[in-house]
Amino acid sequence: MNNIKKAYITSLSTENYLIGVLALKECLNRVNAKYPLVTLVNDTISNEAIEKLKAMDIIIIKKDRIKIPDEVKKRNDEKLLSRWSNTFDKLLVFGLTEFDKLVYIDSDMYIRKNIDELFEKPHMSATVDRKNCCIDFEWMKMTSGLIVIEPKKNLDLELTETMKKVQEKYREFGDQDVIQWHYPEWEKHPELHLPLKYNMFVLHLDYYVKHPDSEKFDGRDYEMYDLDDIAVYHFITRNKPWQYTPATIQEYADFQDEIRKIDYDICTDEEQRKMFEAAFKLGRDITKKITLEYMEILDKVK
Repeated sequence: MNNIKKAYITSLSTENYLIGVLALKECLNRVNAKYPLVTLVNDTISNEAIEKLKAMDIIIIKKDRIKIPDEVKKRNDEKLLSRWSNTFDKLLVFGLTEFDKLVYIDSDMYIRKNIDELFEKPHMSATVDRKNCCIDFEWMKMTSGLIVIEPKKNLDLELTETMKKVQEKYREFGDQDVIQWHYPEWEKHPELHLPLKYNMFVLHLDYYVKHPDSEKFDGRDYEMYDLDDIAVYHFITRNKPWQYTPATIQEYADFQDEIRKIDYDICTDEEQRKMFEAAFKLGRDITKKITLEYMEILDKVK
């Protein structure tokens, strides 16, 4: 790897996300990223897929998959969370000591602005999962979609051991639960809490983005952004934009509405519910705009 010490990195555990990795590389090229993209692959990834990665100058690291119990897979499948069972290879990134610093990025993310400044952030910098949204205003757990990582010898093994403890406590879980468990004090370190602009869930885009039609009395006084200030958009739901086309984008928006209604229904705070309702009224124009931009990138790398 020509003595590369800093890099962006993602994990490809199933070829269903191959196009996402290719799009990630295209995004980094478009924003003139200073650092290369590395992809962690396992032995289930075909030579044909690996050649496609190499053709875009993506660096390949091959590792054996982290073995997870069949019971964990079964539990995740029962909750329609089978994709979570494919995310545990992310834990291997923490042990890649050939690098000094890595910025891990999920392969279903759209990088719209240069984020090289993240390499100046400390180990375990990440955004708060659904900050001020969906859970409660005190919720301060991290999301693992984008993390600044300084690898350490055997840290991947430590995380694998932590996974056994999480299995005893959680019925269904993914890599994020393991990482949160391993770093229980994370929420008490605000210096590690990145602004939401580095991991904006497209599902909740209307909730966080300033909108010209927003009613002045909607009460939204939390962290909000202009659309062009957001650097990274995350398509977190089980259905991904590459399963749709510009012609069927309304179907994708309808699917997201179904998912975010679940978040709304579990919200018990009346003031927060009002904020949800205000965001819902804004429609899905912003979501469609960002998704169409991303679809254009997907079309280019197919």
